[in-house]
Amino acid sequence: MKSFSVQLLAFLFVALTPAISWVAGPLYVMLNLIFAFAAIVPLLVTSKQVDGRLDFEKTSFAGRLFQIWYWINVAIATPCIVYASGLLIFGTQQGNHIVTRRETREINNLSGRLDVLYGRSKNDSNPNPVKTLIAFILFDPNRSYEKTSSSGGDGPDVSATNVQLDANQVSTFGYGSIWNRTSDLLAIQDKEFTRTKGNVFVILQTDAYPMDIIQLPAICNATNAEDVIRFAKEQSEKLDEQRLGLLRITK
Repeated sequence: MKSFSVQLLAFLFVALTPAISWVAGPLYVMLNLIFAFAAIVPLLVTSKQVDGRLDFEKTSFAGRLFQIWYWINVAIATPCIVYASGLLIFGTQQGNHIVTRRETREINNLSGRLDVLYGRSKNDSNPNPVKTLIAFILFDPNRSYEKTSSSGGDGPDVSATNVQLDANQVSTFGYGSIWNRTSDLLAIQDKEFTRTKGNVFVILQTDAYPMDIIQLPAICNATNAEDVIRFAKEQSEKLDEQRLGLLRITK
C-alpha cells in the first residue's frame, strides 16, 4: 500500500506539472511498465504466504529489484511534489496580466539594454496570443558599459525588474521597477505610472538629464525585441522628442 501511494502521488504530480509532463510523463509510464513486470512477477513467484500475507526475502534478486522500483518512484515523486507545491504557493500569477517569458537585448554595444515582459492579458477578446506587456529601454548614448546585472521576477501580484549597467565600477546606471498587474500601476525609481497610458518606458541618461523616465504614450503589442525597438523609434518621431533623438538612430 505504501509503494502504491508513492506511485500514485508520483504519477499525479508528474502528469499535472506542465513544465515537465511532456517528457517525464511518458518516461515515467515506460519505466514503470518495465520495472513492474521485471520486479513483481519474480517477487510473486519467490514469495511465500505467512499468516495470511505474502512474505518475500528482501535480499533476494526479486526483492532488490522491487526496492529499486519503489525508490525510483520516490525519486520521481519528491521533486515533482516540491515543484508543484512551489507553483501552487509562490508561482500562481494573479491580476489582469500573466507574464509567460522575459527577453533582454543589448543596445549599441552596451550603451543600453532592452528588457521586455511578454504574456497574456485576461481582458483581451482573444487572450491567447503572447504580446508585449511591458518594456523598459535603459539607454545612455554617451557611454558604453562593460557588464550588466539584473534581478527580479513575477510573483502572485507584482512583477519586478531591476537592471544595472556597470562601467568597471567607475560609472553605473540603472533602475528598479515594480508593476502591480491588478491595478496596472507601475513604479520606476520614485515615479509612478499607469501602464494603460503606455507600456514602453525609456530610462534615459544624458549630460543634461542624469535620469529621465519617458513613458511612450501608446500600447505596444509586439512579439519580439526588434519590433519593440522599432515601435519606440516610431513613437519618438511622432512625439518629436529631442531627448529621444539619439534613440532613433540606434541599431
